[in-house]
Amino acid sequence: MIMIAVGSWNIRGLNTQRKQMEVHQWVRKNKLDLFGILEPKVLASNLETIHQNMDNQEWEYSSNIQAVNPCRILVGWNPNKLLVDNMRSEEQWLTCEITNKITKDQFSVTFVYGYNSPTQRRNLWQYLMNISPGKTNVPWIVMGDFNATLQP
Repeated sequence: MIMIAVGSWNIRGLNTQRKQMEVHQWVRKNKLDLFGILEPKVLASNLETIHQNMDNQEWEYSSNIQAVNPCRILVGWNPNKLLVDNMRSEEQWLTCEITNKITKDQFSVTFVYGYNSPTQRRNLWQYLMNISPGKTNVPWIVMGDFNATLQP
């Protein structure tokens, strides 16, 4: 079995070269194949520059910039190992279907960056509850910053 390494990081801004280099080093150190950057605060006009500066030229990226600008979630993956398909995103989540190109194993990942307000997070919880019945046939990873606690 070939393992896929997945990570998530709330970086609180990705607009400086220092932060971009930190992400690059984090990806390399942890040998990640797929990652989600939460709270990157990147404008649509700067996304391409950010991708280039992270020094992972062969990597592919997507974000939830279509739902909110600046983007709240940025996802990167190694296209030599993974096929990323069927992305769905809103302001608080980005879900993608992943296929391991070597083993053909499939799984889903939902990266979350929840709003601070419980009222604003209702859409997030509703979304997760609605798609969970469809995720019973493949492994599903839900990870990120929910901005919520189980108990105070």
